[in-house]
Amino acid sequence: MAAPEVRRLTLWQDRIQTEVEIGGRGPPLVYLHGPWGLAPDRAFVAGLAEANTVYTPKHPGTSRDDPEAVHALDNWFDLIVYYGELFDKLELSAPALVGHSFGALVAAEFAATAPKSVGRLVLIDPVGLWRDDLPVKNWMILSDKARRPSLFADPEGEAARRFFDVPSDPAERRHACAIHLGAGLFRQVRLADRRSRLQQARASHCGAYADRLGARRTALLRRPMPKSSPGGFPARGSS
Repeated sequence: MAAPEVRRLTLWQDRIQTEVEIGGRGPPLVYLHGPWGLAPDRAFVAGLAEANTVYTPKHPGTSRDDPEAVHALDNWFDLIVYYGELFDKLELSAPALVGHSFGALVAAEFAATAPKSVGRLVLIDPVGLWRDDLPVKNWMILSDKARRPSLFADPEGEAARRFFDVPSDPAERRHACAIHLGAGLFRQVRLADRRSRLQQARASHCGAYADRLGARRTALLRRPMPKSSPGGFPARGSS
C-alpha cells in the first residue's frame, strides 16, 4: 500500500488539532485506534485499505503536535460530539466504522447515539462492555511485568514484542510516551463528572450534532442495533 495521505484538521472551536491518515481505494471506512496510538495497528489498517478508503483519525491528545488536546474535552459526551464534527469535516456519510479497544468503545457509543451516521459497525476487543464472569483488568495501573500477559495471549510473541518496543529515535520516543499518558487521560474523560459543554456546543458550529445527539442518546443506547451479529477472531490477546 502507498503511504497514506495525512490530513491535518482543526476542530472543536479551533481548540483541537488532529491528524487523519487516509489511504486505499473503495467504500469509505473509519478506523478508530486503541489507547496505545495508531502505530501498533498499521499492518491491520493496510489490510483494510486493500478494499476500502480508510480514514484513520488520531484521538484527541495523540496527534504529534497537540498532546494536550484532550483537555479541551470536558466529558464523554464531548468526545462523541467531537467525532460527529470530524465526520462532517471529512464529508463522510454513513461510512463503515471499525474500532479497536478504546476505539471500539467510542465507535459503539457513537453508533448508538447517531445510528444514521454509521453504515456498518465492527467492534474489536471493545473495552467498557462489562461481563461479570470476565472482568477487564485496569491495565493502566499494572506493572510492566503484569501488563504483557494481561494484554497478549502470548506475552513473549512477535506481536507483543512489536507492541512494547520503544522507538530508538528520541522524537519518536517522546511521542510514544505522550500517547501513553494520553491513554490515562481518556479514562478521566470517560469518568469525569464535570460541567458539560453542551450549551457552548449548541452555540458553535458543533450545534447540530449536540442537539441531535442529546435528544436521541438515552433511548438509542437501550435499543439493539438491527442486523447485528457477534463474531470472533483467533486468540491473540487484547489491548
